[in-house]
Amino acid sequence: MKLWTLLTLVATPLLAQTRDEPLEVRAQIPTRAYYVGDSIELRVGVVADRLRPEVETPRVDNADVAPIPVGNDFRALASSGVGDALDERNLYVSRFRIVPRRAGTLVVPSLQARAGNRSGRSKPLRLAIRDVPSQGRTEAFLGGVGRFETTSDVEPKTPRVGQEFIYSVRLTGPGSRGAFAAPLLAIDRLAKQGVRAEPATVEAVFDPPSRVFQFRMRPTRALEVDLPPLAIAAFDPTSGRYLTKTAPSVHLRVVDIEPFDPSTLDYNPPVTRNSGANSTPLILAAAFVGLAALFATLRILLRRRNHPDRRARRLLLVARSQIGQAREPQALAAILVDALTAWFELAAGRPPGALTPDDAAQWLQQANLPAEVVADAARLVSLCDRARFSGHRGDFDELAKLGRELCAALANTTGFRPKSTATDDSRSANDA
Repeated sequence: MKLWTLLTLVATPLLAQTRDEPLEVRAQIPTRAYYVGDSIELRVGVVADRLRPEVETPRVDNADVAPIPVGNDFRALASSGVGDALDERNLYVSRFRIVPRRAGTLVVPSLQARAGNRSGRSKPLRLAIRDVPSQGRTEAFLGGVGRFETTSDVEPKTPRVGQEFIYSVRLTGPGSRGAFAAPLLAIDRLAKQGVRAEPATVEAVFDPPSRVFQFRMRPTRALEVDLPPLAIAAFDPTSGRYLTKTAPSVHLRVVDIEPFDPSTLDYNPPVTRNSGANSTPLILAAAFVGLAALFATLRILLRRRNHPDRRARRLLLVARSQIGQAREPQALAAILVDALTAWFELAAGRPPGALTPDDAAQWLQQANLPAEVVADAARLVSLCDRARFSGHRGDFDELAKLGRELCAALANTTGFRPKSTATDDSRSANDA
């Protein structure tokens, strides 16, 4: 009994050390020639214990990648234990589908796998991708590589004249994954027969592979017509040749709209009206007066809203709300300087230009504002200049405090006009 206990005490740290080691991760791609639009199966094997590892989906340049939902394998490699300590080694295989969109070297990056506290990475893979051969390629080739089947259908089956219906061509099988081009439909020939057609949506599913090309159609007259069969080709890498199949023709029957029968209408007796004076002119006059009053009210409201004092006040209130959003002194200083410069232009008529501390003090001294407000404005502009051009971090809190106080004080200032403007106004009034 003592010997068994001793073995358990010795084996447990060794097994724990094994569990702390990195995961063994290996990525593999079957060896063969691969082409643009081909389906490449990437297998990622991970050696881990009882907990199945999670493998990230790779991001591959110039390719579409998706996990294969079915086909994840599991195989037990070894199992050993001493007492309650159990060590397992299992092989877990995850699979991904890669469809290259461009010829050249395809690089599968290093993939990370995680299982609890353990992780590991695979080595990157490089693969040569070829262009499909030009010999034997026709306009029916849509870009797919591999075998496929095709069907076609319309919905609704019996449309009416002018009613839209959908013509669908479905591809299934590996050859549908790389079929990025739409099949050629004889749109001009259908238009001559009385059916207008245009390409619509494309619905693609990676696994199980399928791709549906839809055409939106609208008949312009009653008719019966066979929608033409569509030839579709894909490249077969096994035989090295192009396989062409035809989506079957679909019979279409378009019915006419039922003619209008006026006898089916139920006519009610005429409504009797009072034989008084015609009130239409009075109604029109009242409507005209109401509209004129509405337009006058709107004009007054717009004038008030666009008044320079109101616009200047809104600028300061917006700047005050933005102070808390700034994180750097430079950004905060730019918000405050822009708002103050615009306020002086709207509320005081100051010419456009850079705002200096002396400018702010001189213009505010003409507004009967307290001396503290004038001093705060000059101090704020000076701090803004230092923050914008030297990046001084220590001014941030003082900038925010002064900015809030000054924006509030100036936003409540109404009728602010400098002395020169007031003198010019009074002179104009005397001249008049």
